[in-house]
Amino acid sequence: MDITYGTDSSNLNGGDLPWSAVLTLDPNAQYYYVDAQLQGPDGDITCTVTVVYKKGGVTQTATRTGTAQGDYNIASAEICSDLTGGWTPC
Repeated sequence: MDITYGTDSSNLNGGDLPWSAVLTLDPNAQYYYVDAQLQGPDGDITCTVTVVYKKGGVTQTATRTGTAQGDYNIASAEICSDLTGGWTPC
C-alpha cells in the first residue's frame, strides 16, 4: 500500500494500515487530499478525507471518500476550498 496525502503545497507519505493523520487547517490551501494505491492484483481500499472548519462562527465538516479494488488501482479523496472560507468535496 502506498499512501500520499496533504494539500496543494504539501505531499506527505502515510504509514502502515490501519492509518490516519491529522493536519492543522491551512486557510490558504486550495485543497486537501489522500490517495491510497494498492500494491498487487488483489485487495480493496477505502480512503476518506475530512476538513473541519468554522464559517460564520459555526463548525462545519466536508467529507469525501474514495475506493479502489485490485490491479494497483488508486483510491482518491479530495476536499477543495470554495474560496469563501468554506470547503466542499471536489
